[in-house]
Amino acid sequence: MSDWLDDLLEMMPVDPYPEDLAERVQARLALVRRRSRRTRHVLHLVLVLVSIVGLWLILPRAEMFLTSAPNLSLGAFEEWLSALARSPGESLLNFIGTIATWISGLASALDIEFVLGLGILTASALYGVINLLSNGAAQEEVMA
Repeated sequence: MSDWLDDLLEMMPVDPYPEDLAERVQARLALVRRRSRRTRHVLHLVLVLVSIVGLWLILPRAEMFLTSAPNLSLGAFEEWLSALARSPGESLLNFIGTIATWISGLASALDIEFVLGLGILTASALYGVINLLSNGAAQEEVMA
């Protein structure tokens, strides 16, 4: 009964390996690394350009977000803290009401360009975080 390893050994060529095999393998590996690096650089450039488009879509609406924000001052915060100490339930309900009013005001002013811009910037930021984390892991593997 023949073993599968014996079959594989019979299929192997008996000719000796070429003398320049190691150099060819190293050259091929260097080529693959260069292509991979070039592809990564192109992808980064595309994501930067897409992020610029996302910012271009969001910037006209940035003023709306800043002006619709509730009054945030030290006096208002101190007043809210004192109300929180007097009546926690009522002050939290007032805070939730203020936030709900702000969010509903923002939601009514959203348009497709703004949502698209937010999606683009979110995707680019997530890719950047993933890239940073994967580069850190790759460097740790090299160091180990």
